[in-house]
Amino acid sequence: MVKPPKTWDGLKFITAYGEKVLMKKHRGIVRLTNMDKRIVPLYQVEVDGIHAKCADLLFGIGEVVGAGERHEKRTEVEKALQEHKFDTKGYERYLEMKEKYPMKTSGSGMGTERYMLWLLKHDDIRDCQLLPRFHDSIIIP
Repeated sequence: MVKPPKTWDGLKFITAYGEKVLMKKHRGIVRLTNMDKRIVPLYQVEVDGIHAKCADLLFGIGEVVGAGERHEKRTEVEKALQEHKFDTKGYERYLEMKEKYPMKTSGSGMGTERYMLWLLKHDDIRDCQLLPRFHDSIIIP
């Protein structure tokens, strides 16, 4: 039995459970594209007023790689900040950069520990930490 999609403030979004269902259905690796712009990071540019120009690569325990095109202009970033209900105060330097040097860029990132978990066919990500994590401790690599 497939669980219905989770909703939040009228949005449908994929959960970790949903990622696993998709990977099982498609036998392994799945690429998700153009998710709702309101559920992805605010720096992802919108495609059609609803969706973001982004993609996630799912394998192993779920999302391992995320990618997307960034906003080009200050006005686009300001609109995204407003839609995500973020205060522009902490983003002033970024907004100035987008105003002075508008540029179309994109970015991607890979969860290294998630990749290692998949590569090693392991089942507990806590065993694949690259740096130990302790609360209230300073760790110097």
